[in-house]
Amino acid sequence: MNKPVFLAGNGIRLAGMADKFVEFAERVGYPVLTTWKGADLIWDSHPLYFGRPGCIASKYANLIIQNCTHLISIGARLDLPQIGYSMENFAPHAKKIIDKSDAKDTMNRYWDKTFHECGDWIEQCRVWKEQYPLLDSWVDEISLAMGSDDVLVPGSSGMACEMLLQRFKVKKGQRVIFSPGLGAMGFGLPQAIGVALASKRRVFCVIGDGCLQVNVHCLEVIKRESLPIVIFVLNNGGYASIRNTQRRHCEGRLLGCDDSSGMTLPDIQKIAWAYGVRITEIVIDPDTEIHPRMQSKRMPDGTIVPGRLEDVE
Repeated sequence: MNKPVFLAGNGIRLAGMADKFVEFAERVGYPVLTTWKGADLIWDSHPLYFGRPGCIASKYANLIIQNCTHLISIGARLDLPQIGYSMENFAPHAKKIIDKSDAKDTMNRYWDKTFHECGDWIEQCRVWKEQYPLLDSWVDEISLAMGSDDVLVPGSSGMACEMLLQRFKVKKGQRVIFSPGLGAMGFGLPQAIGVALASKRRVFCVIGDGCLQVNVHCLEVIKRESLPIVIFVLNNGGYASIRNTQRRHCEGRLLGCDDSSGMTLPDIQKIAWAYGVRITEIVIDPDTEIHPRMQSKRMPDGTIVPGRLEDVE
């Protein structure tokens, strides 16, 4: 049985083909996976959509990409977190057709092509999706609160963007603007300002408490310009990604991020009051880790060996 799948990335939008992508997928009839940056190319309720694979992803999306026989990657740069840090173990059974020039050319080339017996493959994808659902979380509440004309701007790094983009349910018409390559932590808030000014749409910005401190002065711009930005701050005691990495790979030594280090953060609601803005604070356990995620192993010689995408738990 042929088991094709599309992996759609932001290059489709850069090529000016975003408006035609869903029509293209429906004509060809293949299941669709997206990258985080291409999350808004297809909406969550579409019958051909099956998630966003990678190191932090749903298990069903990773099972699909790891069991496909034909992987057609369009507009995706296939970075290390996307492929599981190992090209050899990425989609190991598949013939890989990777767009290397223009997503428009690739879509035109496949516009009228189809593999036979794809119906059984799509049904298998649905079985995995039902078998390995993601648990409910605060992300679902944000998904429900947003309208079809709203724009989501995740933080550029850390738990806020990782949990959000793993689980967020995109509605038809929504945009997701995620630019991890354009700035370090803290970039989400100034990016939300730019998106609000350029789009004239309501913007939902989700950032971490540590990220907020890096560009906290941006709150004054939001207040002064009366920008339609809804701010959610994930309060996990600051820098949870660093803490979790230290637990996994540094024998539990928390170097600079535990209570004994003297690292503290100010009260988020007092900051909001001082700037005259509203901030919704999402308080979670500082020891929370993101799951499902690919687990790596630290070897006795200090090297780190990546796991496999299909083994996310």
